[in-house]
Amino acid sequence: EIGVQLYSRPLKHYLISSMEHAKLFQNIEKILAISRYQLNRLQSLSEETIITHLGKIFHEKVQLICEAFTRYMSGYADACQQLKQL
Repeated sequence: EIGVQLYSRPLKHYLISSMEHAKLFQNIEKILAISRYQLNRLQSLSEETIITHLGKIFHEKVQLICEAFTRYMSGYADACQQLKQL
């Protein structure tokens, strides 16, 4: 979350073009939203119930998680190349 606040969002409007920003940060906001959701769900559970609900929490969003990270990883090489060019 700190990386998004310190780098992605500020750079979105300054210093680099929107195309460069899209290559570098791809769908990081979506990944952050998924991660926040998962963390909030986990934090809402007590120590006694977390074990029994852990798998269910991730299973509910496994397809969304896989799609988001697959998209991110498919653009990773381009992002690294873009970063070298800056």
